[in-house]
Amino acid sequence: MPGKILVVDDEKDLCDLVAKTLAQLGYKVIQANSGDEAIAKADVHNEKIDLLFTDMVMPGMNGSELARRLGATQSKMKVLYMSGYPADVVEEHGVLTDRGDHFMQKPFNPDQLINRVRMILKE
Repeated sequence: MPGKILVVDDEKDLCDLVAKTLAQLGYKVIQANSGDEAIAKADVHNEKIDLLFTDMVMPGMNGSELARRLGATQSKMKVLYMSGYPADVVEEHGVLTDRGDHFMQKPFNPDQLINRVRMILKE
């Protein structure tokens, strides 16, 4: 059964494309273009979020802070970060946590996105 995914990226076109791709597979998608908007939408929907798919570097609140803040009320939410920065740089800055967060390098194609999301939600 598809789940609910919160997609957050300050690049509106990318956010729209990711949301459309996931919605076509039956996932319920909420999209936001900033951390503050994501928190507001999560509060409005007031439902369980299965996966937060967020850009790591955004103006204002970064993806790591967003995941931490949403995690306070979404204890079973899984997190998939995306970034144009290489994975080793991301790991070097300690953004990924010990709770099993995942990382996806930009750019990615729809098949990579779909396979990764399915894999994470099956865990």
